[in-house]
Amino acid sequence: MTPGQWSLAFPVNDSISIPVRLSVDSAGGWVLYNWTEQIPLEALTWAADSFHVKLPLFNSSLHGRLHNDTLVSGYWQDHSRQGQYRVDFTGSPAAFADFSAHHPGDEGKRYRVTFNPDVDSLRYPSVALLHRSGSNLSGTFMTETGDYRFLQGTLDSTRSPAPFYLSCFDGTHLFHFTGSFERGDSVISRGLFYSGNHSVETWEARHDDAAALTDPDSLTYVTTSGEPLRFSVTNSSGMPVTFDVSSLKGKVTLVQLHGTWCPNCTDESVWLGDIYRRYNSRGLQVIPVAFERNGGQEDLLRNVARQFRQLNLPYASYLGGEKHMSNQVFPMLNAVMSYPTLLVVDRKGVVRKIHTGFYGPGTGRYYQHYTSRLELFITQLLEEPA
Repeated sequence: MTPGQWSLAFPVNDSISIPVRLSVDSAGGWVLYNWTEQIPLEALTWAADSFHVKLPLFNSSLHGRLHNDTLVSGYWQDHSRQGQYRVDFTGSPAAFADFSAHHPGDEGKRYRVTFNPDVDSLRYPSVALLHRSGSNLSGTFMTETGDYRFLQGTLDSTRSPAPFYLSCFDGTHLFHFTGSFERGDSVISRGLFYSGNHSVETWEARHDDAAALTDPDSLTYVTTSGEPLRFSVTNSSGMPVTFDVSSLKGKVTLVQLHGTWCPNCTDESVWLGDIYRRYNSRGLQVIPVAFERNGGQEDLLRNVARQFRQLNLPYASYLGGEKHMSNQVFPMLNAVMSYPTLLVVDRKGVVRKIHTGFYGPGTGRYYQHYTSRLELFITQLLEEPA
């Protein structure tokens, strides 16, 4: 492929194509760009004019063909979904904007968002953090179960209302948001949110510096308060393992309910790996329990092991089963409403805090606030006697 910047277009219906930003270096290496996130595609292989890319971290792949110096075509397949889930694409050289100046740590503007505002059973709240600079737009959406990570796009300020789009592709999420700014940028109307070619939702928003969501520490709780935690999972060799007071006592334990198909989970896993390295010598342990999609036990264990190797996580991995089985493995919880969910367990084996979802680096100061607050709580538990 010709070195330089490329745009890949993934049509999801007759009128919408999701743009994906790809850079090709002089040695033929590929990198995906989402706002400040860069994803090198190292598992790229060619056979004549056909290529195959096993995407990092997630169980998905790109397949395609180079037709000439200015045209590629192919499809993205997500192997973690049921059936042959795929979205076609075409690509050609095209410059994309430099978003390095739009740092997630900048405040930007905060919006109170409602998804599916006209359908009571589907309505849910969100907070959008948007950074606007000329015709460039970047940001993310936070919900009560996590965030939509690194989004970037453009807006047309020559029109009123001013239409815009935001998109990202990280290997498992192919997201596209459309909307229009009205009254300057105080109202967002006629919003649509596309997730691949399988889901579309409506949304609307208003600028609100006080916009907030329910405290994520209050959504999930233990129904048997005060009792030591006990659960059974499968280790990386496929053997059953039970964790109870005998294996938890004397340690401060972080039990992570996650999935390798979940980008918010990988963001949390990176943070947990760092926390473990810094506090393991003081008695911290991490027990990650994966709940996977679409596969037999051997396939699911293989997916988990692959992601742990790529993230260089310094602790053992465990499998809880398929995605829908979390409530069976953790029946003491009122509900598992999000991946990830993190249980913070004290030296007596008792759950002291449960955090639903994870606000990752794309949320800037929200990420910093949550992680610093949780780290402080962990250090306080480490000071308590067994």
